[in-house]
Amino acid sequence: MDRSTLVRRALQGNALFSVITGLVLLLDTDQVGLWLGVHVPLLLRLVGGALLVFAVDLVHQSTRPEVPTARVAVTCAADFAWVAATAVLLVGWHELFSTTGVVLLVAVAAVVELAGTLQLVGLRRVLRA
Repeated sequence: MDRSTLVRRALQGNALFSVITGLVLLLDTDQVGLWLGVHVPLLLRLVGGALLVFAVDLVHQSTRPEVPTARVAVTCAADFAWVAATAVLLVGWHELFSTTGVVLLVAVAAVVELAGTLQLVGLRRVLRA
């Protein structure tokens, strides 16, 4: 197995999750607002669009002949920042969200944390090569 396989698959999985999440945010904004318990359609659409752009970059990273290690490191940092921001949001303003919203935010953060961790482990493998 190539040393870059894990980081490439982690980036691709992250891209898939980002596309799905971005499309849901863009195409069913009102429903997402109901789930979260907050009505901020413009913000949800902006996050959805940003996730689609992010996904394109993840696919680009994962398909380069050489893994772009600096870009992958930035991607990991962005994923961990998402998780930290979710924690701050829930600790500071949990009362804004419905119970379903809290569960959704935690679930998304858990998937993002997993992607970031797998990317980081894969990146370390590449750098050891």
